[in-house]
Amino acid sequence: MAEDFESPSPVEAPGIRVSLDQGMHVASLRYFDPSGAFSRTVQASIATQLPNRLCATYDSRPTGAVRAVLAWRSPTETLLLCNEAALIAQLQADVATLNDGCVVDQTGGTWVFRASGARVTDLFARMGGQGTLPVIGAALRSRLADIPVLALRVQAGEILLIVERLYVEHIMGWIRASAADLRIP
Repeated sequence: MAEDFESPSPVEAPGIRVSLDQGMHVASLRYFDPSGAFSRTVQASIATQLPNRLCATYDSRPTGAVRAVLAWRSPTETLLLCNEAALIAQLQADVATLNDGCVVDQTGGTWVFRASGARVTDLFARMGGQGTLPVIGAALRSRLADIPVLALRVQAGEILLIVERLYVEHIMGWIRASAADLRIP
């Protein structure tokens, strides 16, 4: 059954912008062994290594456009973020015969937000504390506004927030309120 949903409007305040990336697809790569057949096949298909603990990596084309982001979520799970649904479908086909891992498309249930601006650090401090802000190459799972969020940074000037769809309205409300509070001198 297809559901209608209303995309949350972006949050824009001096030094802060947070918006939904509607073109981003999300898949969970779950495996038993990070050096097993499943993991090797994934790495060959995406042409990018699985990230180390608490890290995020990306594959970019010669044009400089990011094709796929891989973010460590646990010792046996990596999230794949990409702008092409066909990449997830191809990956599912590539690993279909393997029994040491699986690809679960989570695009409908997990949303990706892009946060940028000079005051994003202040926003993170207000919503979750200083330890929630990832450095470049990091993927940190923490709680923002008491909601589990995976925050990752693969390029300067932007943080990706991975949020379960169920919590989107709540987290965006907190982001709006926190961004408004930051405007008060």
